[in-house]
Amino acid sequence: MRREKAGKQRSGRRLNSLYLVGMECCGKTSVGRELARMAGIPFVDVNEQAEKEAGMPIAGILAKEGRKGLRERAKRALLEASRGDWQVVACSAEDPLEKDCLSLMLNTGAVVFLDVPVALLLKRFDFVRYRGAIGDEEELRRLYVSRHPQYVASCGVQLKYGHAESADAAYDLLKIFYPDYFWR
Repeated sequence: MRREKAGKQRSGRRLNSLYLVGMECCGKTSVGRELARMAGIPFVDVNEQAEKEAGMPIAGILAKEGRKGLRERAKRALLEASRGDWQVVACSAEDPLEKDCLSLMLNTGAVVFLDVPVALLLKRFDFVRYRGAIGDEEELRRLYVSRHPQYVASCGVQLKYGHAESADAAYDLLKIFYPDYFWR
C-alpha cells in the first residue's frame, strides 16, 4: 500500500468525519467498517442508509426511481451522515463528483480516495452487476477513466492499494487519522 497526498483539505479545523470515496466495489464499506471497528468509532454507509430509507436494495431503487432517485436518496443520507461526529463514512461512488456533496464533505471532515486498480475492480464486477449500478465491464472501464481525475482532485489523501485485504488499508488509515487510537 502506498499513500499519497493529493488535492486540498482545509486545515486548522477539527476532524469530524472521515469520508471514504472511490469507484463502486473499491472497498469503501469493508475498509470503513474495519477502520471504525479498529478505532472504536461509528460507521455509516451512505448506500446502506439510502437502501434503508427506500426499504429496498440499490437495484430496486434504480429500477423504481432511476439514477436520479438513487442520487437524491444518497445525498440525503450523506447530509445526515455529515451531522455526525468522529465517524467513518463510506460514500456513494458519485458523491465526490457533485460539487455540493464534495463541499459538504470537505467542510465536515477529511476525504480519502481508495484508489484500487481497474483490474481489481473487474474481479469484483459481479457484485456491481448485482446491484445494477453499472451495466457491463466496458462501462466500468469508461467510468474509471472519467472519474479517476475527479477522485484524485477531491481528496486530501489518496490511498493506493492493489489487493483484496481491506484490513491493511484500514490499518494504514488508522495510523494516519487516528494515531491516539492506534497506540492504545
